[in-house]
Amino acid sequence: MRARNEERTTESVARRIPREIGLTGKVAVSWAMGGGVGLGGLAVSIGTLTGRMSAHSLLLTSTGLFVIGALLGFVHGAVLGFFGRPEGVTKPEAVERLALAAVYAIPGLAVAWLVSNWIAMTVIAQYTGRVLPMVGAGAGWVAGVAILFWAAAQGWKGLQSSFARWPEWKAGTTIVAVTFAALLVSLLVDRPELLGLRLDLTPVGATLLAAAISVWLVGPVVTASLVALRKLPGERPALAFRTRTGALDLGMALAAGAVVGLIAVPFAGTQVVPAGGLGVVAAALGHAFFGEVVFRLCLMTAVVWLLLRWHRLHREEAALIAVIAVMVVETLFHLPGVAAAGFPTALSAAGYVLAAVAVPAAVYAVIYWFRGLGSAVLAHAVAYVALAALVL
Repeated sequence: MRARNEERTTESVARRIPREIGLTGKVAVSWAMGGGVGLGGLAVSIGTLTGRMSAHSLLLTSTGLFVIGALLGFVHGAVLGFFGRPEGVTKPEAVERLALAAVYAIPGLAVAWLVSNWIAMTVIAQYTGRVLPMVGAGAGWVAGVAILFWAAAQGWKGLQSSFARWPEWKAGTTIVAVTFAALLVSLLVDRPELLGLRLDLTPVGATLLAAAISVWLVGPVVTASLVALRKLPGERPALAFRTRTGALDLGMALAAGAVVGLIAVPFAGTQVVPAGGLGVVAAALGHAFFGEVVFRLCLMTAVVWLLLRWHRLHREEAALIAVIAVMVVETLFHLPGVAAAGFPTALSAAGYVLAAVAVPAAVYAVIYWFRGLGSAVLAHAVAYVALAALVL
């Protein structure tokens, strides 16, 4: 009897273990290998060859970065593979395939680690000029590029599959792409302050940082926000303009932005806006779009959705609470930058925070809720340009 029960248990476990990892697991494994090779191999090799990274303890540095890249790659690949699972694959089955993929990733990462180290040793092979190291480095580059191409191919398949089950994929992809452009412009033109730190990036560094933030942070958050927005009861905020022609929305956005900019003029100094004609416009568009996506589309939508889901509130009551919450969060977000701007007195800094951050945050939230995201972005950009034009 005991032997029969053990046999049944073994058969039950065998039936639960998937026989293949499928697309879900392939994306996770390929991205783990690609992430390790990209960060531990290509990045180290390029850094040492260009003199931006020391070749001291090269293998240790390569291995450390390889582990970080592999972990990040597997996590992001698992998320993409899960959401991009093919039709007919259930969520539990996708999780099981990811668990099996974690086992398959062990030998794959061992191979990728060897490839990564050979790529990282390119600078040593170039320095010695010997045939064997040069051949090994060349083979490592070929294998590394092949791994990256495999990861890109599997990721594209997973992306296509996830788009097929995502109704808002066009809007989401557009928002993420424009957010990347807005971030890149801000990083190159304005050197924006992040937690009080002035960023001084090369064009390549700015591009990589903007791409990383857009893909790893903005992409998932925007996706969740669009899903929450779709589930809101009643009339939902528009992603562009409320009216079909947009004329009324444009007029209200221009007027609101001009008024907000004028109100902030007495409290602002030249230290809070960048100099340069076209640079001001470019920075305004970048700041406006990124700010409205983060604080209005994502944060405000999330607050309203949570309030309506967990509490018995009217839609208008939830929206009012969300406006206040977003105003507080945005004010706290800007406080380190304001402190680093060098206002002469605490009273002048407080006046600027109130007139140029808190009040505009509430205005943009109201515009977003009633006139759409496009109207809020336009109002934000107009206010920024008006403030810069009148202060400089």
